[in-house]
Amino acid sequence: MEEEERGISIGEIFKIIFRRVWWVIGVTAAVLLVFVCVVQFWYNPSRQTYSAQFELRLPSGSAYPDGTALRLSDSIRLENLEKIKDESLIPEAERKGTFKDIDIDKMVAEDDITLTQVIEQLDDESYIYHNSINVAKKYFKDEDTAVAFLRAVVEFPVTNARYIVKNINYTERLAQYDEYTTYDEKIAALNAQKSYITSIYDGIAAAYGGEYVPAGINSTKSIDEYRRDLINVFNATQQEYISKTIQNNDYYYNADDVLKNLELNIELAQRDIDRNEALIQGQYEELEKVLGTIPQEDLIKQITAFTDKISAYRQNIDSLKEDIAEYNRRIDSIKEYTAPDSEKAGEKAEFEQMLDDIRDDLEERTQTAKSVYIATYNEKAEVIYVNNKITAEGGLNILLAGVIGLILGFVLVSIVILIIDYPKYKRAKFAQLNEAGIAASDAAGLPDVSGQGAATEGTGEEKLPEQPEAEEQKADEKQDK
Repeated sequence: MEEEERGISIGEIFKIIFRRVWWVIGVTAAVLLVFVCVVQFWYNPSRQTYSAQFELRLPSGSAYPDGTALRLSDSIRLENLEKIKDESLIPEAERKGTFKDIDIDKMVAEDDITLTQVIEQLDDESYIYHNSINVAKKYFKDEDTAVAFLRAVVEFPVTNARYIVKNINYTERLAQYDEYTTYDEKIAALNAQKSYITSIYDGIAAAYGGEYVPAGINSTKSIDEYRRDLINVFNATQQEYISKTIQNNDYYYNADDVLKNLELNIELAQRDIDRNEALIQGQYEELEKVLGTIPQEDLIKQITAFTDKISAYRQNIDSLKEDIAEYNRRIDSIKEYTAPDSEKAGEKAEFEQMLDDIRDDLEERTQTAKSVYIATYNEKAEVIYVNNKITAEGGLNILLAGVIGLILGFVLVSIVILIIDYPKYKRAKFAQLNEAGIAASDAAGLPDVSGQGAATEGTGEEKLPEQPEAEEQKADEKQDK
């Protein structure tokens, strides 16, 4: 009996607990709900991340279309994340303001967005770039926003490249042609423009082959065909002809300014002639002065020195006169084609029109190259995702959270019920065991073993006094009832 008083079985524990079954159900459900909410709305957002693995492909390889270096880490720089948030790289009509509530500053400051790249070298010495990105879930109001933002960051190099290829100043060199005031500068600008167009086609051919036909434009030409068409524009024969025409006719684009400079050069050259003639005269005068004072043995030496100086001055004069003659020849030539309605003026106008026609032809071909370049980026610039579906990772699974909440709720309510009801149950059980012991003693005719009996008056029978515990048990039973 003492063994039974000290112990309690699992069955008895559950019996005590389920005497208050509605407590169990209510408290367990409440704890389950609270726990799941805490996990879903506080714990998981602070622990979960959205991630994606991807491969980036651009026609220009590791550079943007304008030649600037492409670094994958640039996608998560603050200024570029701001562009993504503001949607400034896409047409205004397509902007939805999806990312306006995302705290980009905090995301970067707390390093809650990371981008990594692992380079794998293959047996053929080529490389595969394994790229991955992670961003904390807590910055997004829902999964759709998170996935859209993550894709926008991953695809930033593609979006940026397409933006750049549309906004490059393809005709910068032609604009310089229009501003230049010499034929040499203009010809250099035309050459630079042709080289620029050629470099666009060469780059595409290097990436996809000369037989590649860009999609999305009204043409079925291959890159090689575009390059062949360009060969005959401003070719070596044309350039040689232009150079000789300029040289043989003394053509100057800014003829009036050249005339002024030539006239000024003649004036300056004449001044130099006058100065040299004065120096020659000075040498003669000095020689006359010193002839009588020079020793006989030094006379030839001194006279030779004077004549050498005079000879140098005369050479300067002859050279200056040749320059003046050349200046005058140029002036006469220029005046021939600057005279109104002269035949030479018409020839020069035709020459300049030829240069302008070449410029216009190059501009038209530049627009074609631009269309080809944009079409190539629209078709070939892309991001390939390892897994197309992007979901949150980490944190605690919601089903597991439900199981944990269920167990936690049941354990908590069980502890509370046991704290409240177990002492009552123990007292009731003790009283029951005590009564059973007395009954057994009476049936066997044994003396009272409780040590607490007292003789009753008139009968001589011993009666057990009420135990304090029994009294307390009764009071508890009445209270329960």
